[in-house]
Amino acid sequence: MKRFLNTILIATGLSFLALPALAQQPQGITGFATCATLGLAGTTGGGSGAVVHAATRADFERLIIDDTPRTIILDTDITGLGIQDMNDEIAIGSNKTIIGAGSGKQLNGISLNVKGKHNIIVRNITLRKGRVDGMAFHGCHHVWIDHCDLSDSYDGLLDITEASDFFSITWTKLHHHDKTSITNSGTCHYEDYGREHITFAHCWFANNTQRNPRIGYGKMHIYNCYWSDISSYCIGFHSQAQVLSENNHFAASAAHPFNNQYTSLLPYTGYLTDRNSYFANGRPSATYSHAYEDITYRVTDYYAYNFDLEPTASVPTSTPKGVGPKPGLQHEPILTPGNGAIDVPTSQRLQWAAIDGATATRMVIGTDKANMKPARPEDVTLSPATTYFWQVIATVSGTDHASPVYTFTTAAERATKPYPAHEAADAWLRWPSSADAFCTDMPLRWSPAARADIYKVYLSDDVATLGQSLIGHTATLSMPARGLEPGRRYYWRVDAIGHDGTTVKGETWTFATPEAPLGEGRNEAEKLYRTGIAFTESAAQYSGGAATVGDQGPGALLGIWRGKEGTYAIETGAWAEKLGPNRIAIAVNGRYIDDWLTPATTTGLTLRRTRNTVRLAPGDVIRLDFIAGYTDGTLCQARARIDYIDIKPAEGDVVDIQRPSGRYHTPVMTAGYKGEHLYARDITFVDTLGTVGERGLTQVKDKYAEWITLGHSDMTFYLAHTLMAHLTYRDTQGNTTTIERRNAAGANWTLAAETTTGDGRLAEVCFYKTIPLDTVYHAPTATKPDAYEQIISADAVYADTRGEKGEKGKVQIRGGYDLWMKYVNPSANEVQAKQNIPAFIDMAGDSPTRTVYRAKDGSTYAYCVGVEKTMTYYIEHCSRLKLYYTGSAGTAHSVVMSVRDMTADTRATVTGTVAAGKNRASGTVACDLDATHRYAITAQADTGDMVVYGMKLWPAAPTGVEEIFYAPEDNAPEYNVMGQRVGRDAKGIVIRKGKVSVRR
Repeated sequence: MKRFLNTILIATGLSFLALPALAQQPQGITGFATCATLGLAGTTGGGSGAVVHAATRADFERLIIDDTPRTIILDTDITGLGIQDMNDEIAIGSNKTIIGAGSGKQLNGISLNVKGKHNIIVRNITLRKGRVDGMAFHGCHHVWIDHCDLSDSYDGLLDITEASDFFSITWTKLHHHDKTSITNSGTCHYEDYGREHITFAHCWFANNTQRNPRIGYGKMHIYNCYWSDISSYCIGFHSQAQVLSENNHFAASAAHPFNNQYTSLLPYTGYLTDRNSYFANGRPSATYSHAYEDITYRVTDYYAYNFDLEPTASVPTSTPKGVGPKPGLQHEPILTPGNGAIDVPTSQRLQWAAIDGATATRMVIGTDKANMKPARPEDVTLSPATTYFWQVIATVSGTDHASPVYTFTTAAERATKPYPAHEAADAWLRWPSSADAFCTDMPLRWSPAARADIYKVYLSDDVATLGQSLIGHTATLSMPARGLEPGRRYYWRVDAIGHDGTTVKGETWTFATPEAPLGEGRNEAEKLYRTGIAFTESAAQYSGGAATVGDQGPGALLGIWRGKEGTYAIETGAWAEKLGPNRIAIAVNGRYIDDWLTPATTTGLTLRRTRNTVRLAPGDVIRLDFIAGYTDGTLCQARARIDYIDIKPAEGDVVDIQRPSGRYHTPVMTAGYKGEHLYARDITFVDTLGTVGERGLTQVKDKYAEWITLGHSDMTFYLAHTLMAHLTYRDTQGNTTTIERRNAAGANWTLAAETTTGDGRLAEVCFYKTIPLDTVYHAPTATKPDAYEQIISADAVYADTRGEKGEKGKVQIRGGYDLWMKYVNPSANEVQAKQNIPAFIDMAGDSPTRTVYRAKDGSTYAYCVGVEKTMTYYIEHCSRLKLYYTGSAGTAHSVVMSVRDMTADTRATVTGTVAAGKNRASGTVACDLDATHRYAITAQADTGDMVVYGMKLWPAAPTGVEEIFYAPEDNAPEYNVMGQRVGRDAKGIVIRKGKVSVRR
């Protein structure tokens, strides 16, 4: 069908009256899904991509699986295996709008499982009997679910987890279910920190048990929703989640409206503020010690919604009546910017998605809702800080279908909404940006200026010099604030540079950082400056009656040394955690001097003295970093309990501050970092770890760093076990350049830092360690020179990052640095194989097989790889390696091998054959190797996830084996029974001693 997208038909003298938008009518795409962030201008779904129809399941899966922008009209109901209590999932790609045709369509026994995708719209769909979940979104962002009906699925009904963000669920009924909807999987999923921005509006939760919904870490706005027949609780919240509940109705059969879960400890507990809701059983009291009026975020910093907020009294009627699929939604225009969008750049193009069957579209717009005028998008010039109303009408088969009247507000001339907020007194110096890495530098953030293409950011602790303190340019809305210290007041400004070069000078903002003095002797952790997930816990067992506690993720404690200048030893008291170890590190002025793991035991207080003494001077910043529940690159459900820090004058030998003869620095591989990162200002001639600059040469020190000047070589690094170094230079405008230097030989080497162009000066260095000397390399074994060794993945044990061996008796291959493969039980593959689908490749014959691969113990476990899930095999004396894999998702993918020759320091990439997807067919990837070299071979999936179930390795062909010629003894005839003739193996070693030896 021919479409005329974004075609404006304006007749001469046309007078158009926009359709009225009543409070009870749906308002289009609203809430967090309208936010312009993470590289998107909001949620557009299929956008201007093709409109297509799906009449069968095969059509539906084929059309939604890729990331091509597309609006899919589902014309039929689809029934899957979930109604037979079997898993049946369909994956959705990015940039998709899925709409049930007519009055809606049903997915019965089918789960929509979406991983790592974005920009998705689902409307007019009824889903029931989903297994494993109804709809599950893992690591997705910008999703709008509207006018759907979800019920009676196996595990979760609507799960939004694993760092998902910017979701809106509107006019949807969620009913007849137990674990209805989680947004965050629990306290051990710290990746949700700072994410999980979720809106529920005009939804009906009916005949459910729990999680209606439940949120951790994120920010939720839930308004005009209705709860009836809830047997456990309605809104659950935990782990610093902040919930704004407005104009909701909790019926008498919803006995527990709010459930503050897991802990009452401030400030780590969840928070909720309720406004104007109706509670049939009376307003609930606080579950724990704090009142329900204490969230700190403002929804209006993200979007406007007053136009969509109904009076509480109308909710019991309008919400149940309006939820679920409705006829004709495939013809309703979906507009960008979304309804209630704010801070819209004036360069934003007004647009709308392709509309099924539209032969013409027309638009009206104005700053007065009652006086909108016809216009074309390309003719509209937006003004800063202005609220607009607009509407699009599509003509389909001679009938007009109008969108709701959308509203949006453009950004101001200058950048706004700073973080830290203006006059903030408790700004974080360190930011928990990753679940399994130490906190990083706090980012300065702001909302966009109307006409900005680039921003210049200035930061200083002296307002008089702010204009000369440029820290950099950026096209994004944030910039790390490096080198901030406790106990200081800072000033900052963001100037907006337009595409024509014009500059709009920003406001001057200020914030303060708390000071926590440190002195000689006992320093109680709870009195230090806390940042990240760190809060106070009181108990008699702790020194001083309290400790600082962290929960599943990173935090930091900071203080300023106010003692005398001298050399000191630092000892930390931390409590062991039986559920798992914690990673702890000590840094002075940003330089790590020690890091360690606490034991996973119940032995109580554990002590750790830094492995070297440290020189302290008044004003030095001492920082204790921790990752709670950290073990082997993953998190477990454990808490870090830091009790105190003892700082005592050093006793005995003191580390020489001169470079000892032959002393070379080995990079300290702090957990969570790929390399050792040092700011140039933190590098002395010799630090306590042996990181050196050549003594006697000039080092220039200014406000930002101890930089070297143009054309000089004023700092020399003496390095051992260092594969690579990155030297980052910054010029006076804040621009950075990074130069890479490699050490192919792996021996000790010296590296001179020098600039080559411009006025750049050394600002930062990062050293990358070579593979540890105790790496376990696997050499394949076989009984014949031309044979191979076959290994099932579950039979291979991967050593830890220190090279320590794993389970005895299994094939030993050393694992990756950052992320290990995980055991995955591909039970679905086993089920399908038993149904005579050849889902595997037989490793002996390299042909399709229905036989499920099994380990020696009979299990069908394997290892999973993905785009970010890698596995590294360390191999020696091997001439060829081949991996066998099958899909763990419903799409076709392959495995890519990155082959690193550790001997020659070369790299190559090999892509395997395509595996047709879960339960269907497998693939292989292979490479030939130089048997005299050592290799690190990393496997990962090109997209999605794959299951590596086995491998074959060919040993090196025998070389240098002396030929053995047999001669009869004493020149006399000699007779031998064949059973007495024993050959030699591939290396010439006699197999059985004492028998006639003839080489084979």
